[in-house]
Amino acid sequence: MLWTGDGYHIYLPIIFSSSKDNEKYPLEFVDLCNEFTPYVDSDLTTEFMGFAAKYFTNNHQQKGTKQNDSASVTSCFVTVPETINTKDNSKAKIIQKWDGKATNVSAIAPHFLDNLIQRRTEHKTIDK
Repeated sequence: MLWTGDGYHIYLPIIFSSSKDNEKYPLEFVDLCNEFTPYVDSDLTTEFMGFAAKYFTNNHQQKGTKQNDSASVTSCFVTVPETINTKDNSKAKIIQKWDGKATNVSAIAPHFLDNLIQRRTEHKTIDK
């Protein structure tokens, strides 16, 4: 967990409970999710990152960002500890170090799956 001067940022690897071998794979390789690939705007991992951001912030956008700004696997801003935030001249600090364990996202997974099902339904309705 980092304090960046503008707020706290949490960087945490995640796993889905359906991952039997405890290996980490992109969501496209999780059997439960891969059927939804045709119904999302980008890759499923990027979709999950955007969904999780909205879910954990109650759909509030970060101050100074546009609503469509979001992290993706190809473009993700990461603050480096001990660097200076030029907005307020504060130093980014590590608040808590990672304990080496990936987090199981089983609590949010059903909500993400509901979102994917809704998107598939909307896509099929448009096709009719």
